[in-house]
Amino acid sequence: MGTGTIYSYYAIPKIIVPVPIFCPHFPILCVPILHFTKLDNMRMNAKIKKPVTGLHIIGQIRTDADNDNKLKSEESFKLSLSRFIRKYRIQELGSYYFKFGDDAGFTGVVCLVESHVAIHTWPELQYLTLDVFLCNYSKNNEEVCRKLFSDICAYFNPLSVDKKEIIR
Repeated sequence: MGTGTIYSYYAIPKIIVPVPIFCPHFPILCVPILHFTKLDNMRMNAKIKKPVTGLHIIGQIRTDADNDNKLKSEESFKLSLSRFIRKYRIQELGSYYFKFGDDAGFTGVVCLVESHVAIHTWPELQYLTLDVFLCNYSKNNEEVCRKLFSDICAYFNPLSVDKKEIIR
């Protein structure tokens, strides 16, 4: 253990993994600390040999002109998203939405205990971007993340969905 390095230990079933953490505020302190997380809900990524902490899905969704009102109404989307969040038993901490004008789109972000959902809409282009990230702290949320992303997409009756899944 070098000066300025604090080791944090993560408990994986039957394995203790020391992770060095540089701490600039305590350059002389080099005492190991124990920090246990609920890694039993996480699977290991064999390729990079680290726990999978969650699933992050980003996407671009194309709709048609019939969905113009959904791309403009943050209030309607907010109610639907809250219903989806309750459906999957994830916990909403708070949200912020901004409407760009009467005939324009909106942007919004919802903070979750498990992470976040972010959306940006462009009704004039029949287009939106969507970002859903759920961590695996209390349980494995990978399938919930996929279902939530899918439900949000379905709300907008998409013509196409271009998405990327990122294992965190």
